[in-house]
Amino acid sequence: MPAPQQENPLRGLPPDPFARPFLTAANGELLVHRRRPDGAVETLWRDRLVDGSESTTLTDGKFVPSRSEIAALVGSFAGVVSYPAKKVMHRFDQAGGEHAVEFIPRGAGRHGGPHLVLACSEGDYLGLRVFDLSKKDGLRPVQQLRLPSSHALHWDEPTRSLWALGTNVFPRVRHDPPLKAVHGELRRYPVGDSGAGPLGEPTVYRLRDSPKVPGYKDDWRDGPHDLLLLPDTRTFLISTDLDVFQFDIHTADPNRTPEENFTPARHGVLKGFTPRRPKDGLGSIKAMSLSPDGKDLLIAQADDDFYSTHLVSYRLDTQVRSDLQLPYKTYKARWFTAPDVESY
Repeated sequence: MPAPQQENPLRGLPPDPFARPFLTAANGELLVHRRRPDGAVETLWRDRLVDGSESTTLTDGKFVPSRSEIAALVGSFAGVVSYPAKKVMHRFDQAGGEHAVEFIPRGAGRHGGPHLVLACSEGDYLGLRVFDLSKKDGLRPVQQLRLPSSHALHWDEPTRSLWALGTNVFPRVRHDPPLKAVHGELRRYPVGDSGAGPLGEPTVYRLRDSPKVPGYKDDWRDGPHDLLLLPDTRTFLISTDLDVFQFDIHTADPNRTPEENFTPARHGVLKGFTPRRPKDGLGSIKAMSLSPDGKDLLIAQADDDFYSTHLVSYRLDTQVRSDLQLPYKTYKARWFTAPDVESY
């Protein structure tokens, strides 16, 4: 059961969403925190994965309840650790710019498994690498798929498919005008019995043509960051450098225009959300996570180009927000859903 929520005497807003455990990393350590009633940030669990500097933080992390494990990207570490035992179960070499990790359970198709998928935003692979955790030589990917600037992954059990977020070409444009227009892509990869690997041919949903990101010396175009499913409505939230969009799985059609499939979340799910830095709007949101009860949205919006020392919990039904200041920088943060989290 999730840890009970506590009263929040600092704000008079019972209950305090940050009394719920959340996952971050700093200085090479994977960390589970919560906020105590006195406002202090309490560490419930920690595991040093690499020797790290201040920027060695959480690139991604997800608790896998069926295995009591955490799939994590922290600095140069990419792999799986047991919780709470802190044993490294699997470790993989990084290809370059790993930004997301996802677990595909055993039994999804004829290709063995379970599988772990890493999304690489740059480097030789330029996309997705799929590993079979049941194989003795599981350090070698069983499938590699091109998806430039791939940043986010989500396993969807009802449709037995992997959703992945990236772009059609790398969003750093070295020619003006661009040799090819940049746009984001949301792809749904079915997992089944056909094909040479676990992931089949994708259905591709194209986002709008990517505008320039202001303030950069290089000609960077708007690119994706995170992907979050709101299960009650079957709606994805998709954050980019400049905005957040929502995508309705029920009504989406790859033959429709990007404007029909992807609508601004500021007019919908996030209509009442006020960014910490209004000049950024809903841009620079690196991570979004939904609480187990489906009510609180955890948001990490960068203070600078990449990292945040400030987390926001936004109540979807009441539009009430709570803020938390971290004593370090993190790239992402996730609600931590392991049962019976206890202080060590």
